[in-house]
Amino acid sequence: MPQQHFQRKLTMSGPIHAVLGVKGGRVFLPCDVTPLHTNDRHVLARLYTDHVANLTVIIPPSPPEILLSSGQPVYGVVGPYDEGSQLRLICEATDGEPPPEVVWRLGSHVVDSSWEWPRPGLATNTLTIPELQREHLHASLVCEAHNTNLTIPVTTIVTIEMNLKPAKVAILGAREPLSAGRDYEVACQSSDGRPPALLTWYLDGKLIAGTAQPVSFT
Repeated sequence: MPQQHFQRKLTMSGPIHAVLGVKGGRVFLPCDVTPLHTNDRHVLARLYTDHVANLTVIIPPSPPEILLSSGQPVYGVVGPYDEGSQLRLICEATDGEPPPEVVWRLGSHVVDSSWEWPRPGLATNTLTIPELQREHLHASLVCEAHNTNLTIPVTTIVTIEMNLKPAKVAILGAREPLSAGRDYEVACQSSDGRPPALLTWYLDGKLIAGTAQPVSFT
């Protein structure tokens, strides 16, 4: 028997008992379409060798919501987080029949599929990244909710914003042995920090400058 999928409540119009003509082995009954509800269940009667088919209603979940561990919703961008810090986010999906499954993706890869249903009508999944790395900068975290392969999963996406430590620090200039009584200029250079690093100079443990410009001293 061919399968048909419905996503609306079907309300029969006209008499319940009727004699209808059969053509090609099928009977078409008039119906009205009204909004669907979670507790809807229907039986579709088809005059086809006296078979009765159960009509199962599938309701897609609502778009998931992403929350901080404090319960505050986040949209679009999350952070900034310091490199090496922990990231913890909660994804919640409501409604849906059957109850949805909620998974986390980092880009296109599933990184957490440990969803749970704490109460009827709510599915959650808590994602924890113990230590954020440089490669997580501007990465897309996708929370995906789905309850059937007959419908497209619904998703919510946030981008990770981060503060990065300088990857390299170097002292430039004045590599040769220094002579007393002469002026020398040296520069401190850092790279790949986000935001740019604040460079501070010390001489014998004493602060001499707090600037990213070249520093001259005698």
